[in-house]
Amino acid sequence: MVRVCVRRNSDSQHSRAIYEAIKGICYQKQCPNEERILRFVLREFDWKPADILKQLHFAVEDGLFRESIAISHKGSKKGNEQMSYRIINTDNAVELDANGNSQAEELRPDEDSGHDWYCFDCQESGEVILCEFCPRVFHRKCAKAHYISQEEHWKCPSCKVGEENNSMSSLPKEKVAKMLEFTIKRLREKFSELTKHVSIEHCPDYDLYINHSTDLSCIETDVVEEKFASPGQFLEELKYILHNAIIYFGDDDEFTVMAEELIEDAKQEIEEMLLCPDCYYLSNSKPKDWFCQPCNPPHELVWAQMKSQPPWPAK
Repeated sequence: MVRVCVRRNSDSQHSRAIYEAIKGICYQKQCPNEERILRFVLREFDWKPADILKQLHFAVEDGLFRESIAISHKGSKKGNEQMSYRIINTDNAVELDANGNSQAEELRPDEDSGHDWYCFDCQESGEVILCEFCPRVFHRKCAKAHYISQEEHWKCPSCKVGEENNSMSSLPKEKVAKMLEFTIKRLREKFSELTKHVSIEHCPDYDLYINHSTDLSCIETDVVEEKFASPGQFLEELKYILHNAIIYFGDDDEFTVMAEELIEDAKQEIEEMLLCPDCYYLSNSKPKDWFCQPCNPPHELVWAQMKSQPPWPAK
C-alpha cells in the first residue's frame, strides 16, 4: 500500500537558524522567547518575522523544539512567567533549558519508518510519498507521480534508475564494481573533504535533519562490496551527499558547492563509462597493449590530430 504523509512541516534552513538562536540566547543566560529569537535570527537573515514565527511553530510540531514555561529572574519582568523554547536533544547533543542549563532528560523527535525527512528531489518539507524500497521520500510533483495505485508498492525514481537498460546492463556485477572503483578513486582524490562524515561535535543537531548520512568513504566501501548493480545506482547514492548538504548547510555553502561539483564530475565519468564500458575499463586498468584490444562492439580506427602535432591513432 502506498504511504503518503508529512515527515516534516518546518523548513530546514529556518529551523536551523532558530536552533542557533536558541542556543546563543541560552548561553547568554537569557530566556529564548519569541522576541529574542526573532532579534537573533534577523541579525543574520533577511526573513519576514511572520515567516520565522511560523517556522518556529512548525518546528515545535515536528519535535525539533519544545515549548516550556520559564520564570524571569531579572529585569522588569522578574518573577513573571513567559513562553520559552528548548532544543530537543539527540544522542550527541545537549538539551538546554531557558537558563542555559543542560537537562538530564533526553528528548528525541519521533522515530518511525526510518525514511528521510525531506524530499530527495527538492530538499523541501511537506506531504511526501515514502518509497517502499529505500529511505527516500518525494513530493508527488517531484516524483511526477500524478496517479499512484493504492495497491502498488511504490518505487521512487532513484530506485527505478537501476532498472534502466544501457550498455552496461549485461555486464557482470564484479566488472561494474571494478569500473566504479576507478571512478570513486578519482572522486576521492579531487574531493578529499567529502571523504569523512560531518562531525557531530561541530554539528550537534546534524542527526535531527539528516536521516541517511554518508560520505565518499562509505560509498567506496559499498562499491568494493559490489552493492551497486549499475552506475545509475552509484550516482543516486552520491546524490545523498548533495541532498544532505543542501538540507543542513544551505544552497550557498561551500560544502554544498563542492557536493554539486562532485555530482557533475560523477555524471561525466558515468557518461564516458556508458559510451563504451570496454574503453573505460581498459583505459583505467591499462593491461599490456590495452589500446590495441578491440572493444565489443569494435570501434572504427581513425587518425586524430591536434594543431602543430603529428597525427596519432584513435578509436
